[in-house]
Amino acid sequence: MQLLNNIKNMIETCYKVDSGIDDISDFIIGDDKLDNLKPLAINKVDTYSGEASVLSNFDVEKPLLSIYLSDPLQKRIRQRPLKLEDIETVSEEIDHAVFIAYSLDYKKPMSLMEIELQGNITKYLMMKAVVAGEEGTFPGIRKSLERQIYNNIFRARFNEKDPEINQRYENAKKLARGFIDKFKKIDEPYERKTALREFYRLSPWQKVEKIKSETGITL
Repeated sequence: MQLLNNIKNMIETCYKVDSGIDDISDFIIGDDKLDNLKPLAINKVDTYSGEASVLSNFDVEKPLLSIYLSDPLQKRIRQRPLKLEDIETVSEEIDHAVFIAYSLDYKKPMSLMEIELQGNITKYLMMKAVVAGEEGTFPGIRKSLERQIYNNIFRARFNEKDPEINQRYENAKKLARGFIDKFKKIDEPYERKTALREFYRLSPWQKVEKIKSETGITL
């Protein structure tokens, strides 16, 4: 699935990181393997669509890292063109995998909330890149779709039965929105790249405190 590797490469370029993942397809699983891997995964990060998740176990010496994409979603990826919602889902899960692999390789502390926070930021950036590519074909579509993307990502409501998980999602979304709102005010391309890459490398605590101190957001 070349599209998935293209997204992985875009993410690594955006943050100037090397996840050590050569072919993201090696980490993709479908419905047939999901039940077998679930018991081995201490950490499971889902999308609210329910069609994708990252299964990981980064608390042991031999970490597990798999990206679950439902069989129907994988079929849509192969057929293309993808709906915006599918690109959003895939971008988030690949970002989770890249971030976890990078953090493990560099022994960087991470938390589930941080993974969600970073995923929301990346998802917005990837979707903006897709929309920007359509501007020449569909003049005027950019601003309309950018508003739709922003609302879909940062105003979505989660309906997790576990209140702790639901709160984690909400906090991650709130912090990501604060980061993006401030990021959008940076005009200089070099400064935008620097802001993204420096933030990516902060610890979970530093990320939360940075956003709270710069935006006034409270959790």
